[in-house]
Amino acid sequence: MNTLNAKQFLLRGRQAEARRRSLLAAKERAYSAALSSSALGSAGGSGHRNSRSVERAAMLAAESDRQLREVDRILAEIQHVIGGVKDNTLAALLTDYYVLGLTWEQTAQAIHYSPAHTIHILHPKALAAAQTALEKRRKKCE
Repeated sequence: MNTLNAKQFLLRGRQAEARRRSLLAAKERAYSAALSSSALGSAGGSGHRNSRSVERAAMLAAESDRQLREVDRILAEIQHVIGGVKDNTLAALLTDYYVLGLTWEQTAQAIHYSPAHTIHILHPKALAAAQTALEKRRKKCE
């Protein structure tokens, strides 16, 4: 079995959060297009075209929702591991950076440390704590 180290495991959260933003944006665009098409239709446009636009928006929304459930599953798995980190500052750092997708500067500000201290001192400690939590989780699953 290919096992990920803590950083690889956590980076899946950043990727999942970026995917979430993309899916939500696509869903919003589809709804907006359907609404604007519907508004044009009520002003004398083709009803058939409008219903196809609404149908496409519904199909896109359903597929987006399916993919969002997978993103949520990944994020919940990562948050479960972060929950095993006992130090609240380190857990907050991991959540802010890897789950919420904040920048290092935003993460540092949120936990009230300088970016340099956050990146060079706290981040390695947080990764070590996450690695320990991840290994405990793997042992439970065996």
